[in-house]
Amino acid sequence: MEKPDLSAKTPEELITLFSDPAARVFATHRMAEMGAPALVAIRSVLDGSAVNRFGHSYRSFGEVYRCALISAGLMGAQAISLEPLLRDAARHSTEILSAEAIHALRRIGWNDDETVSVLAGALDRDVDTAAEAVIAIEHAGKADHPVVANQLSSSPRAREMMARFGRKIAHV
Repeated sequence: MEKPDLSAKTPEELITLFSDPAARVFATHRMAEMGAPALVAIRSVLDGSAVNRFGHSYRSFGEVYRCALISAGLMGAQAISLEPLLRDAARHSTEILSAEAIHALRRIGWNDDETVSVLAGALDRDVDTAAEAVIAIEHAGKADHPVVANQLSSSPRAREMMARFGRKIAHV
């Protein structure tokens, strides 16, 4: 498919394209390229306040929600204000959405101690989520944080995930 021209689209219009399989990749990247003006739109998807024309929250549409998570991560540090919403997504979402939220947290450069607790807890979850948690913890230099150490000492699964995914891919 040829890359569509999305330069004139508003962040709200891009959200609607997140549900279009042919356009979602382009819309996700365009949203991130918009920078700060896109933060309000991304926040509205993550907090559930963005709705479609039928009044249904976009948060309940997995691919739309996933695109918002990816866009936030692609924005890097300028999306740091989304940390609480990304942390909630990491904590409450299932599998790939949780892994995407943790990936976004790593890319924005999270800085809240509550996020360390969420990441430590994620070491006991599905493989994708645990792998992203290991990478995020190590990327931030928090592998020796007391919350992480406690999780590792009390959970064989957490130790297994840290051993399996730690250090060898932390540079990613």
